[in-house]
Amino acid sequence: MRVAILIAFVCGTTLLAVGPAHAQQARSAAPARESKELVAVLDLEAVGSSAVEASAMSDQLRADLLKSGQYALVDRQQMDNVFKEQAFQQTGCTSSECAVQVGKVLGVRKLITGRITKIDSQHWLLSANVIDVETAETLRSETLPFEGAYFDLLTKGIGRLGAALAGKPAGAARPPAAVAAAPAGMGDGWTVRSPMPTPRWGAAGAELDGSIYVIGGWDGKTKFYSTVEVYDPALNTWSTRPEMPSARARIAAVSFQGKIYVFGGQRFQDSYVTDLVEAYDPARNAWQSRADMPSGRSNMGIAVLNDRVWLVGGWNKSAKSDVQIYDPRTNKWSEGAALPTPRGGPRAAVVNGILYVFGGYEQNFRNPTDRVDAYDPAKQKWESRSRMPRSAGSMAPVVMNGRVYLIGGNVGKSLPPFIQIYNPADDTWTTEPAKTGREMATAAVVNNVAYIIGGNRGGPLALAEAYVPPVK
Repeated sequence: MRVAILIAFVCGTTLLAVGPAHAQQARSAAPARESKELVAVLDLEAVGSSAVEASAMSDQLRADLLKSGQYALVDRQQMDNVFKEQAFQQTGCTSSECAVQVGKVLGVRKLITGRITKIDSQHWLLSANVIDVETAETLRSETLPFEGAYFDLLTKGIGRLGAALAGKPAGAARPPAAVAAAPAGMGDGWTVRSPMPTPRWGAAGAELDGSIYVIGGWDGKTKFYSTVEVYDPALNTWSTRPEMPSARARIAAVSFQGKIYVFGGQRFQDSYVTDLVEAYDPARNAWQSRADMPSGRSNMGIAVLNDRVWLVGGWNKSAKSDVQIYDPRTNKWSEGAALPTPRGGPRAAVVNGILYVFGGYEQNFRNPTDRVDAYDPAKQKWESRSRMPRSAGSMAPVVMNGRVYLIGGNVGKSLPPFIQIYNPADDTWTTEPAKTGREMATAAVVNNVAYIIGGNRGGPLALAEAYVPPVK
């Protein structure tokens, strides 16, 4: 990729110089710009587009960023002069490390890189990163899809990317109005949403402040992820957050009092499980370690009951029946009443103060169960409930309208596209078709819309779908 820095043409304004010394002179000579950040913007990397198209898209992004008033932009001619003086190689600079070197040569604190991927003539994927030159940290990452012809992408899509880069800081809470309703045009049933940037399964998901965090996972072969990607349903866009300290899959996560807690999982393909617990604090945009689980576990059920996190069943060399209870406020663990039978890969949900545990595998992944158990804290014991219409494990569970929706899952030798819906009020079941059969997907609810992301169907999926229960 050829490196080029944004040319800033502003009527009646002195162009900014570049290079460490020149940058300081520019800041002193332009008091009207003191509140703006001086940034350099590399040419967009274009995948599937011509050099002419890539150049036009890069210039359009620069113009849109300049219009935003958020940034002061470096002059290309003076940048070229600095590169000649420093004998800096401009070609082939695609990594963040190389981008940081460019930024240091130019004397800027922040640098923007990006990519435009042409999927076909009507579908594009736009992404860009804001990089801190001093720390090499990615301060902001935006990914969004665009549907339309090339000219529409140039006149509309690039502007959306620029607006996102000039918008709120990563991790900041969105205004309540932004999540007040389901996305426009979303009726009953299924719709396809913007795909997750990193295809994976066995990730954990949690909703926080109207966004869905997808954490960890693996590619089904050898790569385990620490990646954290965040989906904004209101905008149908993806962004990133700092990676989880440990790469792992088949993990469990919940949000509680403004933080996300991630438990256990598997760290290597042939290894046993981990007892790690890590928490992400969006206010600090950082991770911290918490008290380890009493015993390691993967692919367990998880739910919040009475301000505590309940981890039920799961795998540790074999299916387990014990229940581990974590109090995030004290960072301490306790033991709950064991499940009636050991189960790996069960799913859990809480409705009206009762903890329900569904399905899973009692022996191996070829033999799922249809068992359902309910735990009432007032009685301090487990009771059986009506069995599932079909035995399954590793489903994607959500709670909407007082019902539990178990989406997809592994029924033993296949991944049928269906939903099993449990009504605790009368202990009954119904079923509905799903759009895609998959297992070990991430699911969360925002504004009474269920979002199902990633998972496994013959390989890791990037697919994201939204489901609105039909009105009956």
